[in-house]
Amino acid sequence: MRRALAMGVLVLAGCAALRTDHPPVDAGMPAAWHLDGVDTSSAPLTVWWSTFGDPVLQELVVAALDGNRDLAIAAARVAQARANLALVRSEQFPTVSAQASAARARSSVTLPGAPRIANDFALEGLISYEVDLWGRLQRSTDAARADLLATAYGRETVRLTLIADVARSYFTLRSLDLQLEIAQRTLRVREDALRLAERRWRGGVTSELDYRQAEVALQNAAAVITNLEQQTGVEQSTLSLLLGRFPHEIPRGVPVMAFAAPPDVPVGLPSVLLARRPDILTAEQNLLAANARIDAARTLYFPTIALTGAFGWASSSLSNLLSSGALFWQVGAAAAQSIFNAGRTRAQVELLTAQQQELLAQYAKTVQASFAEVENALIRIRGAAAQHATQAAQVASTERTLALAETRYRNGYSSFLEVLDAQRNLFTAELAQVQARETQLTSLVTLYRALGGGWDPAAIAADVEPSRPGGGLGNGGCNSSCPSITVTAKETLWNNCYREPGGCSRCTAPSRCCSAYWP
Repeated sequence: MRRALAMGVLVLAGCAALRTDHPPVDAGMPAAWHLDGVDTSSAPLTVWWSTFGDPVLQELVVAALDGNRDLAIAAARVAQARANLALVRSEQFPTVSAQASAARARSSVTLPGAPRIANDFALEGLISYEVDLWGRLQRSTDAARADLLATAYGRETVRLTLIADVARSYFTLRSLDLQLEIAQRTLRVREDALRLAERRWRGGVTSELDYRQAEVALQNAAAVITNLEQQTGVEQSTLSLLLGRFPHEIPRGVPVMAFAAPPDVPVGLPSVLLARRPDILTAEQNLLAANARIDAARTLYFPTIALTGAFGWASSSLSNLLSSGALFWQVGAAAAQSIFNAGRTRAQVELLTAQQQELLAQYAKTVQASFAEVENALIRIRGAAAQHATQAAQVASTERTLALAETRYRNGYSSFLEVLDAQRNLFTAELAQVQARETQLTSLVTLYRALGGGWDPAAIAADVEPSRPGGGLGNGGCNSSCPSITVTAKETLWNNCYREPGGCSRCTAPSRCCSAYWP
């Protein structure tokens, strides 16, 4: 008895050793940003696009989240991962089945004593169960759960990218609108200049050269308009595709130069990115899934133990099928162990280990890339702000220069070439000023995207298990901290969230109890 007990302890100790203690990954994230003057305070970035104060932009974001096909594909992948988790986890439980059979057979006449006609009726239940002594099934479930989380975080990466792409495309479209307006105004100015040059040429005041120079300047402005109209059409088609629609006219809201000056965004410490960027969390969950699969593969070195059982009734007469004498049962246990497989198990473990090393390097690369994205966005924001201020001063200077050149030309003190140069410089400066403002806005969008703004990380982990408060992934994603409510209707509000009467302190609007914005 003692020997058997000792053997059992050794077996259980061996089971515990199969679960590898994988050390936590050191991302090597710097403690501080490389740039000086970065606001390291923390602030909610869930609905950052509303800070621009443009209702049209907010409506476009809602439309994109509702109709974008890439987001629908990502949501379907989450559903697949959830079903796969349920499938893998089901293997940890016994399998119970029932079957009934009826047969009638005629025996050979050459068999002495056998009945000519025999009936066989049976009603039985079967049960089988694999004893997860080494933890293979549990670690497979852990891997499937990590896959689900990785897929859910991947969907949020698609969501954040979509929101940022919509905002960038919208700002680019508003920039092209203003550039087109400036080009059309310049065209009208150059038409007037052409008429003036023609009158002076016809009147013998100037030579034909001034007229031809004005004509070329007019043609250049017309060519710029054609190019801007083409870019505007392409940008509208791009934004329509992001909305999940065929190309159509995009509504306009706040003019690009009327947006408020971009505020300083609270970036937080670099370590915050590890918990706020969905792509980093995806890489982390992929690594955890790889660790679990390695542990599951190592259990193949040990035997598989299964329990089986059967019970039911069998009789040659249907009327006696459920009698006590027809009852039968059977229990059993089986163990199977691979003796020789030409190193297949070892090769599988080595393969999974190599894949885990790849994912480890991918995780480190993702962390480094996230840090660089934030730094680069901050650099672009500062550069665009300085460039916008410089271009604004240059526009003021060139406007004055143009006024002086036109006055000198009318009074005969200078050639038309000075006027053309001043017009060209003003046109270039005005377009550059608009482009600098566009860069400011799009760089701010890039910063919000790089910081992982636009989602609630805590809601994902809470919604992986459907039994936990807040429901399953894709069920509306209502914040579990909100008061208990009875859902009476599902409406298309902010990302198809559920309406909550009375509002909620953490909601983005009084009638919306949803901070995660599930589709």
